[in-house]
Amino acid sequence: MDAIIWLKILVLAVVWFGVGAIWYSPWCLGKAWMAALDKTHAEIEAERGPNKGPLMIAALVSFIQTAILGFVIGHLKIDSVFMAAVTGFLMAAGFGLLAAWRSDAFRPSQNTRLVWIDSGYDLVSAAIIAGLLSWWL
Repeated sequence: MDAIIWLKILVLAVVWFGVGAIWYSPWCLGKAWMAALDKTHAEIEAERGPNKGPLMIAALVSFIQTAILGFVIGHLKIDSVFMAAVTGFLMAAGFGLLAAWRSDAFRPSQNTRLVWIDSGYDLVSAAIIAGLLSWWL
C-alpha cells in the first residue's frame, strides 16, 4: 500500500478512536459502562493516574483494526458502502463479540452488560469505518 492509503487509514483510525470517545462519554454509555465496572469516574482516573498506556493501546488497536478492515475491504473489492459496513459489522460480531461471549462463559462473574457495551462499540465502529473505507479508498 502506498503512503496515501496509510495516511487515510491513520485518519480513519482517529475516527474509530473518536467514536470510542463518544461511546464511553457520560452523554452516551459512559455512565452505564462505569456502573457495569462498579466504579466511579474518580476511581477510574485514580487507578490510571498519569499513565496514558491504556489510551495508547486503544489508539494502536484502532489503527490495526482499521488497517485489517482496509485490507479485507480492498481484497474483496467491496465498493458498496452498505456492503462494506455489513462486512465490518459481521467481522466484529464474528471475532470480537463471539470471543467476548466465549470468555464470559468461562468467567460467569464478568458483567454481561459490560461485554455488550464494549462489544457494541466494536460493532458500531467497525461498521462505520468499513463503510468509510469502501467510500474513501
